[in-house]
Amino acid sequence: PLAVCSPPPVYLAVEQANIVYQFWVHTCLVRRLPWPLEAVLMTPSHHRVHHDRRVHKNFGGMLIVWDRLFGSFLDEQDAYAAHAAAAAAGGASQAEELVLYGVLTRQETWTESVTQSMLWQPIVRAARTGGLAGAARGAGGGGGGGVRARGG
Repeated sequence: PLAVCSPPPVYLAVEQANIVYQFWVHTCLVRRLPWPLEAVLMTPSHHRVHHDRRVHKNFGGMLIVWDRLFGSFLDEQDAYAAHAAAAAAGGASQAEELVLYGVLTRQETWTESVTQSMLWQPIVRAARTGGLAGAARGAGGGGGGGVRARGG
């Protein structure tokens, strides 16, 4: 909506600021930030959890308050604790990465058009076979639906 409702220079300035912010969020050099920033902003710590392919949490692009409000927030230290508990119970290997980056399904190609459409493929497939209600239930990946916590 900002691209349509604002003057082009304003939109370009906001878009460039967002690109710089997203570059910073993807760094591995920053571990944790002071509490006030961790409570409100999407930080590198929160974003590492977002990129873990086993966890569907921390969706906010800039603000983490929405994830906290809607129950889709997971702190990185809590994710590590859950991983250690799973490893102790035999559910995960200690040698396994704490943050397992990647996607859930094997991709034959990484072309832009395929990667941008891969999340829509299960929805289209379900809509063709079982209707949109079935597609909505299975949209969370793995048929579990919606936001899932580790081990849930």
